[in-house]
Amino acid sequence: MKIGERTLLNRHAAQDNIYPGMCAVPYRSGGNFPQGGCMNQWGQQLTIGGYLSNDDDVPTTACNEVTLMCLRASRRLPLNAPCLTLRLHRGISQEVLEEAAKTLLSGGAHPVLLHDDRLVPALQDSGRRGIPVRLSDARNYACDGCFEPVFVGASEFAFATFPMLDAVEMALNEGTLYSQAGPTFLRGSKKSFPSPHAAEIKTFEQFQEIFLQHLRLHIPLLVSFLAGGYGNIVKVCPSPLLSVMMRGCIEAGRDHSGGGTEYHDLGFMFPGGTNAINSLYAIKKLVYDPLTALTTLPDLLTCLKCDWGHNMKEYLIDVRAGTGRGEAQASFFRHLRDEAVSLPKFGHREDAELKELATWMFENVFKILRETFENAPTGVKEIFERLEREYSLPDRPFGFVTLVGIGTFEAYVGYGLNSGASADGRRSGQPIASDLSPAPVPQDLPANPDSCNIYEALKCWDLDVINLGMSCGSEVDLMIREDFPLEELVNFLRHYADLDVPIGSNVIAITCANPETLEKASKKTDPYELVRVRQGGWTEFFITLFPVHQGQQRRRMYVKP
Repeated sequence: MKIGERTLLNRHAAQDNIYPGMCAVPYRSGGNFPQGGCMNQWGQQLTIGGYLSNDDDVPTTACNEVTLMCLRASRRLPLNAPCLTLRLHRGISQEVLEEAAKTLLSGGAHPVLLHDDRLVPALQDSGRRGIPVRLSDARNYACDGCFEPVFVGASEFAFATFPMLDAVEMALNEGTLYSQAGPTFLRGSKKSFPSPHAAEIKTFEQFQEIFLQHLRLHIPLLVSFLAGGYGNIVKVCPSPLLSVMMRGCIEAGRDHSGGGTEYHDLGFMFPGGTNAINSLYAIKKLVYDPLTALTTLPDLLTCLKCDWGHNMKEYLIDVRAGTGRGEAQASFFRHLRDEAVSLPKFGHREDAELKELATWMFENVFKILRETFENAPTGVKEIFERLEREYSLPDRPFGFVTLVGIGTFEAYVGYGLNSGASADGRRSGQPIASDLSPAPVPQDLPANPDSCNIYEALKCWDLDVINLGMSCGSEVDLMIREDFPLEELVNFLRHYADLDVPIGSNVIAITCANPETLEKASKKTDPYELVRVRQGGWTEFFITLFPVHQGQQRRRMYVKP
């Protein structure tokens, strides 16, 4: 209870206590941690359940009376910290599932559900450059501050991100980000090589290849950025007390962040995956499909630069020529947006084309990342070789464990702020989907969230590239109503644990709150001070959230029995 002692319920009382040099998650820091979405969280995480840490061919459950005690305590105490995570597996006891269902329905947005039979194989496959991961260690994972698995007492962890919508913008806009297009940067801020103009991209397959070309440049840059910062922290902030508790540090005579731990985990996050899938699909349908095409790629690009007709930029539309043409264009752009919004969306209903695009996109992300480690290009190779010389021991070569994920965590607002209008119908600067969740309804549209059968929705994520590929977690954040029947929720947990029906993802988070409850809580605080929601990385009091966060929460997809 002391963990949750200092609770801030009035967002206007928030204090900015983060400065440059703090929060060095990627081995460096500018001090710009997204505090607005995490005012009552300090990364306190408790992981329960799962398999015993051993190398037996047949795993053994680790669930016991303490597992049940934690679930009951989480249900009874209206706190949001520590976040509770439950590791599920095939054959887990019915008693654990019943307690988990009761806890979810209590409204705390936890436990978060991780699946051992998907994450353990993914973790075992995450070693790179000759660094193996033992089965006993893969079975002995716990969550970092949010849901990223780390090896208990044996690893350090850092991560960096590449927003997937950036790659879509670059492919559309000659390697630039058009969110800053205008009189200063003209086309937009230059972030990549000058790829072909939109008028030269004649097929969707050509567009896909250009999209991959930008990933082939930026993923190695992401690796060099993260790995290149290794060793920074120990120079200014060593951790002697933590180090003596971590396996390998005493034996190596080295600090936790200076090559001491047995494993060195690098998380590579690709936020905005759902929005990118939906945007690629919209480009295919609105531009290249002869049955549904409504525009050309250059005109769609102009439309997106003009925020679907809501910001007709003067450098694109010559206002000196009169207003008639500009008004007609704006009207067409808004009509085009209506069509984009109405297209099928990944995670809202099972759709073969969307699943095919998701598979293609993530398989290529993983392929490029793996090739970057196995056939290190110039720049990355020199970083790896320097670290291996500096930190390898005679009986322990230095190398990284690569954990691939999709985490936005609480930063789905910040990522959206830096992204222009996207072809899926999202307006410029609006939040993206949290983690690998269904994209929310755009914030300028009514908060009328879609609803879908829980089993039907989760078929969308039932892909090996997600279930077994995303070793850093592929969290899907879902909403359920407060009257979701207990027995139906227990049945769902049973099916998910046993994997006897098509249910995708290796991490699922469920928030229990009616749309009507959230609407009232956004206007009147006192009666709703205990309403808690899953941010994407942790739980937060809804009334504490700023309106833009509340708006995203109110527009998330609901699932029903």
